[in-house]
Amino acid sequence: MTIKTHTDPGDAKPRPIHTSVDHAFGGGMRYIANNIRKLLSGFSDFIRDSDDFISKVSKLALPSDCVITRIDDKEFFMSGKIDEIVSLLEPAFEQSERKALVSLASHILSNQYV
Repeated sequence: MTIKTHTDPGDAKPRPIHTSVDHAFGGGMRYIANNIRKLLSGFSDFIRDSDDFISKVSKLALPSDCVITRIDDKEFFMSGKIDEIVSLLEPAFEQSERKALVSLASHILSNQYV
């Protein structure tokens, strides 16, 4: 459970989080994440982090009436069918390692290690 300390008064409440530290799948998860990053790097509209967002927005010519909003997922839980998510990941893996990494990704998603 966690409670955000920067939440508006009266809006703070405990909420479950999926988290673990130093588990056996950490290395495999990093390897999978690195492969996914390579796959996504070809998409110019993908935003990696806040710095990437700032860099991309600063290059835009925005009209004076433009409004930029922020969305915060308060109750984030993974959604989607695991087999569908894994099938989207497959192109990120080399053919020689695909079977093993698909199996690992399926296991990680089934148990929601983060």
